[in-house]
Amino acid sequence: LAREEVAPTAPAIDGLIAALANDLDTVTALAIIDKWCVDTETGIIGGNAGELARALDLYLGIAL
Repeated sequence: LAREEVAPTAPAIDGLIAALANDLDTVTALAIIDKWCVDTETGIIGGNAGELARALDLYLGIAL
């Protein structure tokens, strides 16, 4: 989350919300976050790290 250029965050946040709305499917939620990290590491850009950080804090209670 410290990078300026990160993978798109909107799909990750939408997936996170959908997973948690599906009986708190945290396994899928964490897999979505992991995929976002991999995408960021491979150079995919177009997202906003602050946006994802706020979503993680809001929906999972993880303040980064």
